[in-house]
Amino acid sequence: MHPADSAGLHHYCRYASLEAVAKSIQVRNVSADLHAELVRRSKLYGKSLTAYVQGILEREVTAPPSSPGVDRTMRRGLMPRERPRPVPIREERDEVARKWERLWRTAETRRAVAR
Repeated sequence: MHPADSAGLHHYCRYASLEAVAKSIQVRNVSADLHAELVRRSKLYGKSLTAYVQGILEREVTAPPSSPGVDRTMRRGLMPRERPRPVPIREERDEVARKWERLWRTAETRRAVAR
């Protein structure tokens, strides 16, 4: 093989393989609190910080994107929104409180009758 051919092949292989290498993303200006929470959660799942954040990004990208037109319409209040999440939670919490109150009253009534 001619030396010039081998140098050209080496140059081609070197740069062709760079395209197959995974790309990197750098996120700047991450608050200390956010970083600490990401580290905590990555340890919770037994993953490295990189693997955990990569999983978050992959889930975000694989989720179907929302339409900017629909988002804009909902923000303007022209489309009916689903009930906000805190409302069902609040209603459930209030229902549980009412049940406990009924049980408490029933127990007090029994004690009063037993006296």
